Amino acid sequence: MSRDATRTIVEGAPARSSDEDELAVESTLADARAPAVDPEFESTLSDAKAPAVTELEPTIESLPREVRPPPMSAAPETVIFGGRYQVKGVLGGGAMGTVYRALDRALDEPVALKLLKRELAVSPELVERFRREVKLSRRVTHRNVARVFDIGAHGQQPFLTMELVDGISLAEILARRGALPPREVHSIALDLCAGLGAAHDAGVVHRDLKPENVLVETGGRVVVTDFGVACALTERDLPHGAAGALVGSPAYMAPEQVEGTTDPDARADIYAFGVMLYELCTGKMPWEGGSIFAIAAARLVRPPPDPRARVPDLPATLAEVVVRAMARKREDRFASVEEIVTALARSSELPATVLAPPPPPDTALRRPANRAVAVMPLVNGLGAEAEYFARGYVAELLGLLGALQSLQVRQTPATAGDGPREVGRSLGVQTVVSGTLERTLEGVRLTVRLVTVEDGLNLWLRRIEASSVLQLALTARAHANEIAQILDADGDAPAARETPVDPRSADFHMQGRFAYQRAWYEANESAVQLLETAHILAPREPTIAATLALALAREYGTGGGGEPAANRARELAEQALAAAPQLADARVALAALHAYDGEGVAAAGELRRALAAMPDEVEALDWTGRLLVEVGDPERGLAYLDRAYALEPALIVSRLSATLARALVGDWQRVDHDFSVVPPDPADRVMHWIYRARVGIWRGEVSLPLPDLSTLPGTGAASIMAMFHILMSRRIEPHIRGLVEQMLPTRHSSTVAPRRAILNAQLRAELLAYAGLVDEAAAALADADTTGIFDLVWLERCPAIAPLRSLPDWSRIHRSVATRAARVRAALGSKV
Repeated sequence: MSRDATRTIVEGAPARSSDEDELAVESTLADARAPAVDPEFESTLSDAKAPAVTELEPTIESLPREVRPPPMSAAPETVIFGGRYQVKGVLGGGAMGTVYRALDRALDEPVALKLLKRELAVSPELVERFRREVKLSRRVTHRNVARVFDIGAHGQQPFLTMELVDGISLAEILARRGALPPREVHSIALDLCAGLGAAHDAGVVHRDLKPENVLVETGGRVVVTDFGVACALTERDLPHGAAGALVGSPAYMAPEQVEGTTDPDARADIYAFGVMLYELCTGKMPWEGGSIFAIAAARLVRPPPDPRARVPDLPATLAEVVVRAMARKREDRFASVEEIVTALARSSELPATVLAPPPPPDTALRRPANRAVAVMPLVNGLGAEAEYFARGYVAELLGLLGALQSLQVRQTPATAGDGPREVGRSLGVQTVVSGTLERTLEGVRLTVRLVTVEDGLNLWLRRIEASSVLQLALTARAHANEIAQILDADGDAPAARETPVDPRSADFHMQGRFAYQRAWYEANESAVQLLETAHILAPREPTIAATLALALAREYGTGGGGEPAANRARELAEQALAAAPQLADARVALAALHAYDGEGVAAAGELRRALAAMPDEVEALDWTGRLLVEVGDPERGLAYLDRAYALEPALIVSRLSATLARALVGDWQRVDHDFSVVPPDPADRVMHWIYRARVGIWRGEVSLPLPDLSTLPGTGAASIMAMFHILMSRRIEPHIRGLVEQMLPTRHSSTVAPRRAILNAQLRAELLAYAGLVDEAAAALADADTTGIFDLVWLERCPAIAPLRSLPDWSRIHRSVATRAARVRAALGSKV
């Protein structure tokens, strides 16, 4: 391309001289160096940092009236079942229906109410048989069996009421702790046998015994639930598509049940008992892999496994009970639970004390599958002015609910067009939170509701009117507390959630989080200021501390804060985790610090913990996706990045990172589509055009037109102009070289984090190789290797550095990068 042609950078604009180009760059640089501080915000920050602020712990009553939260409307009267049972909350759900915590208003006593699925009421004959079986199960009166009280109907749906057990299921215990100590298993087994024996003596067979149907009371009592429910159902009576899961759980079904035997007896319960004991002893299922039905079928052709293959020091008697209970033929099993008790009584190998081994880090953060809630985006009817609140409300709700150990919390994509129940079904959750933000004559109205997916019950509703969104700043906190109570998860709420918080701090937190999600580092500087103010107003609030830690970590990583920013981010993240151990944002902040320090293995460990605590934490998904792409798994990495962007479109970095990954794997059609959408926010546009210019250099797109730089932050505009100048001219002239040096400082600067130094070296290598300066590009690549690069996919596939792959030192660098990448890939695991 000719020199004159390179000067026509903006399509349709007159060609400029080289001197004019240089003056334009200098002008842009001058703009970049000018202060860009909002005076009004500086005043607010100054007020917040007044001398008395060190003792600042305001209560709501002490605040100026204009920022007091408005009184919340009373929640509507909950649904009354059978004219008697008032629903108070959700205990869980399963294949047969949803279990609610209810109040028997006739006796003023709490009960568990199970509302069965609509497909169970397909015929009067089935309902009548269900009634008979429940009546039969009422004969079982034993301390280890949940007593059935009553049966009724809500509309066309049958329900039953049972004893409310104050405890958690064995499934939740297994999810939290994994394998249990032998003495604890022995104690649970004896209680199970006592309950099963009482039921079998009364002629009642469970047929769906599994950890979800066994509750462990706070005092240690083991209670079997749902007797008579499965026995009332047979496959031939159920509508098409409802069979199978409702007549037993495949993972625990006896072989004769898998084969379709119509007369399973008490030995089917003994088989399920054996499977449960195996799981309690080992933390694993006896058969694993493939589909759940393939696992169920495996027991038809393979003998039961000995749990000592996984736990060699398991007491022999306990292991023998497990194996015999799972015998393939029912005549080879124990004939009764009394025989099991006799066998267990012979055990003299149990340790004298119960010493549970510490659970693996990921296991400790797993959530129960039968108690899950999804949070949908607020429908924002106020426009851009309230977007920060609409997103911040959802983020706050997700963070507070996600800090509860007994809940699984899911976030739904912002573009999901389905209703709450459809979204809930797609995510496999039991309840969904949805809401709207709209304008009224006096101000604004926030309406939020909690709906059950299976039954469509409106469990909870809040409708609040205020003069502005600032008055609504604390609503997410109040709503999280109420939702936790409805979902029976308030018992494990962190104490810090009770701390009074200034509404202004919550509003600053939302604004800061929104600014943090912008892509360019100057927006992150604003985020840090806003979040610092929020933290000053609420110094003990873990969610604010965690978000500030994220922003400070990015400040460290982008070269603005140096070690002080890193140290403070680490301190804040650890402070947040001490108050709320499940807080995923704090884990991600630690992961980001490790990543910026070039410690990919440590970063991977924190990301796994974050995603175990919160599967839809967008920052964790984003970081995991980027690392997976770098270490050689671009397909899986793209899935994580796409998921992050779908959940939070404001996180433009996820989309741009995915676009770069697609360029590296050669999906140019999708790359072109992604770059055709220019984000509206100026800070996001900076990153968009920097990434666009970078990919343009990879492809040699010398005719790519320079975008309008007039509305972009000064430093961003200068960076874009420099990259486009190199792209068009294939040269790095002296004035551009100085700009490149300023844009991409090396690790020799004390303010540059290792990962940033690596990225700078990568960009230097690309620009220098593209301009034909191969020796300098090779030196930049060597700098990246010395600093610890593990971006194997870039090394192997980036088109811009193709000239470097024939150099003598290439093989050595490739080996060292591949070794590092393998370590990080192993730390990320096969399933993050």
